[in-house]
This record gives sequence, structure tokens and C-alpha cells, in this order.
Amino acid sequence: MKKITIQTYGATENNPGPAAIACRVSEEDKGKLFEFSESIGNATASYAQFYAVAQALQVTREELAEKLSEYEYVLQLSNESVKKQLNGEKIIDNPSLVPLFVEVHNIRVESFSKLAVELVPEDSAKEVKDLAEKVLTA
Repeated sequence: MKKITIQTYGATENNPGPAAIACRVSEEDKGKLFEFSESIGNATASYAQFYAVAQALQVTREELAEKLSEYEYVLQLSNESVKKQLNGEKIIDNPSLVPLFVEVHNIRVESFSKLAVELVPEDSAKEVKDLAEKVLTA
């Protein structure tokens, strides 16, 4: 089965402060399929990271549509806390993150039964981090 890698990043100027998200989706052996970035207004760093995941899964679902079941998925995050929360290894102690967690959970159940969540070093997600930070400095 082919593998899709979804990298996400949420960035803020301050915490909280102006925030942006970015996503890069790549197919094994073919490289980048698509990427996006956008400003999300003011947010905390944790909210931006969670929102980036939710948007990335939604956009991936829309872009791949009927091909969705043809792939296995790896969601790569550079934020250990968000990774642990998504995998149920850590309790979400910020009430503003609960609706995003529920949204991500529902999307996973509906569309991404083969989704692994991995922690990666921040330097391996440099391109997606640069996309988010570029929106902040624009």
C-alpha cells in the first residue's frame, strides 16, 4: 500500500499572538502532492498546532477524495505534547483544545483508519515550518 506523509506546523509570534498554520502532503516515491499555509488570527502555540492538524486532515481528505482508501498515512509533528494528546498518551488540560481534538478524532475515524502519528525533529519539518513562518512575516 502506498504511503502519504502529512507534515503540519502551527506558529505564533507570541504566545498567544498572531498565528499561522502550514501543511505539506507528500506521496512516497513521488514527492510533494500539495501544500498550504494561512493566517489564523490570534492563538496560542498549542491551538495553532492542533488547528494545523485539523486543517491538514480536512484538506487531505478533500484533495484525495475517492483515492483516500488507497493509502496509509503518517502524520508528522514536531510538537511532542500535541503528538501525545492525539495518541491518547497525555490528557488535554486546555479546554480550548478539546473541540479541535474531537474534530481531529472524528476525521480520523471517518477517513483515516490507517493513520500513524509520529514525532519528528523540528529540522526535518523545516519546509512546512518555513511556510507557516512566512505567513507570519507577510
